[in-house]
Amino acid sequence: MDRYRADVVARRRTFPDVLSAAGLVVRADLLHAWARWITPHGSPRRYDTAFFVALVPDGQEADAHTTEAVEAGWWHPDEALERWQEDALKLMAPTARTLQEIAGLGDSAAVLAAARDREIRPITPTVREQDGRLMSVLPDDTALPAAGFPGRPAMSELASESGTQRGGRMPATSAGEEPA
Repeated sequence: MDRYRADVVARRRTFPDVLSAAGLVVRADLLHAWARWITPHGSPRRYDTAFFVALVPDGQEADAHTTEAVEAGWWHPDEALERWQEDALKLMAPTARTLQEIAGLGDSAAVLAAARDREIRPITPTVREQDGRLMSVLPDDTALPAAGFPGRPAMSELASESGTQRGGRMPATSAGEEPA
């Protein structure tokens, strides 16, 4: 699989080519849409990200061989949120919010049932500074740490005097102001 992954990443082969060569198929019928998040307006890089829920067969291994994760594992949503609250697991706001939503449903069957009836509306948070850290503010005014740990700001979150994140990644505003 490492060889196939390298070929896809280097754009030497397409994902469908790799699946065909390995005799595999994507079971998209097992995926259920859960959420869609769009990076705040004014961000230098904009992302439109879909979140899905699915049951996975026993024996699957979490894979952190990606440019987007520093750790991979299988956790119950409550356990992941607890580790996040204890500053032992970094989460981005969309991931933290998704885990909060599915944790409240109790079990996998309830999550899948909720996904079937769920209307997916794009969520585009705003970003503001609150108590010395950048917060993602959802349309319902729920505020979550923009990135990292809930108990302390990450170096990349520290706002400069100009109101932007170090490295210029995301605009910040004071509480109550809208980003430009």
